Amino acid sequence: MFLKPPLHPLTARASKKTQLYAYPREALLALCNTSPELMQTLLAALVRRLYRAVSRIECLSLNNASQRLATYLLELHCPHDGHCVNGPVNINLPINITMLAGHLAMTPETLSRQLQKFRQQGLLRGKGRALTLLDPARLCEYVGLNASDFSGKTTPLTAGCCNLAPD
Repeated sequence: MFLKPPLHPLTARASKKTQLYAYPREALLALCNTSPELMQTLLAALVRRLYRAVSRIECLSLNNASQRLATYLLELHCPHDGHCVNGPVNINLPINITMLAGHLAMTPETLSRQLQKFRQQGLLRGKGRALTLLDPARLCEYVGLNASDFSGKTTPLTAGCCNLAPD
């Protein structure tokens, strides 16, 4: 939006019926020039997205498949405010297994095997998108993550490792 000419390095496809709004670039820039608050809000959103993208690259580069899946499940468990419960908690996957596997840089078969391992270890219960995370701290221990990273105000969700949630 702020570059001349505007660059669009990504494309997107809706997975369900979606309503899209488009604003002319020049009109939005003119509005930003008259409203510093709007400009600050837009820049803050861009910085959050950039930070999450860098964190996601780091997560996908440094963690193995079980750690990426565990991180993702823990991100769903710990909302943006960082309030995490250390007991059984219901979580709903916002996307289907095939899309999630792609997002976590693994095949759907690998994702299914990882979920099954978590179930066999007594860490997870449920099928499809409706899951119960039984013991978040034990899940961290099982995959070799630091549980304290998921219990404070700065969770991997706010860092953005494998997050799909909107800003």
